[in-house]
Amino acid sequence: MGTGDVMQKTVFSAWNDHARTKFLMIAMLGVLPLAGCTSSGISDIASGLETSAIAPAPIGAPQQLRQNQIQVVDLPPPVATAPAGLEQMEQPVSLTTLIENSEPESFALASYGQDANGFPAQAYGEVPIDTPETLAEQRIAELFPKMKHGTCKTGWGTQAKRLDANRYTPGDPYYIEIRMRHTPPLPVGHTYTAYGRLDEQGNKLDEHLVMLAPVGGYVGAGIAGAIPMPGIMVPQKTDCKITPKAAYRVSLSAVQYEKLLLEIKQAKIDKPRYQLFTYNCNHFTSRISESVGIKTPRNKYTSSLVYMYDIIKENELRATRLASR
Repeated sequence: MGTGDVMQKTVFSAWNDHARTKFLMIAMLGVLPLAGCTSSGISDIASGLETSAIAPAPIGAPQQLRQNQIQVVDLPPPVATAPAGLEQMEQPVSLTTLIENSEPESFALASYGQDANGFPAQAYGEVPIDTPETLAEQRIAELFPKMKHGTCKTGWGTQAKRLDANRYTPGDPYYIEIRMRHTPPLPVGHTYTAYGRLDEQGNKLDEHLVMLAPVGGYVGAGIAGAIPMPGIMVPQKTDCKITPKAAYRVSLSAVQYEKLLLEIKQAKIDKPRYQLFTYNCNHFTSRISESVGIKTPRNKYTSSLVYMYDIIKENELRATRLASR
């Protein structure tokens, strides 16, 4: 082969290499614009392929995994197991059953649960629940014996022939009863208050009396028309003998009864003076009654009988209106 042939072959080969390089560059430039619209599709396909490649085999079957590949295995939900020794029980395990079948010390951290009513209960007995009523009962048990209560010799004053009104709420363990009796020499009459405990049927178990009357009886009442007289808050013989002409009883909760006792206690500390026209038995009865939410008439300067019927009308008609709403 001559020199000319060699040079020609070399030039052709160089052109050929150049042409191939140029062709490849043109082809790459033509493919690049398509990369943006196909990349997401390609990624999805690749993801599917990868997911398929690592899909878990049935539990218990061995599987070879590539390096850095994660196997995803769906496990069955956890199964709750009963404590040791109770596997054979068919019914749900209760706190009581756990206690009866286990050592006491093993339940040091499980001493609280719920009783049949949904209230917190303790493993070895119910936890005492402090409600306003139970707390009031505890305070009443301490307060009542420390007070001086007015009573008649027999323990009971003369009872009214009938109750003009009796509002009883089932379950209330106490009561207040406002009474009115005549005062034979005077036309105004006299009001006073009885209070005490009720049984489960709403019948009175006992009674105590509180009132405001002037020292000196009828003579003291006459003097009190001009000047204030020292007041007496315990029953007199006439309160224990004369039959009331009107009576209004309302049952009380423990919370209300505690308020009543506190008001009576405070009144005995205050020692109000009796004055016939400005502060008489009607005023004092209003003070005691209002402590438990009984509404009293604005006009207290009336005879005791009118005052009593005004109290009944004020509270019972109001209660009827509220109940009808």
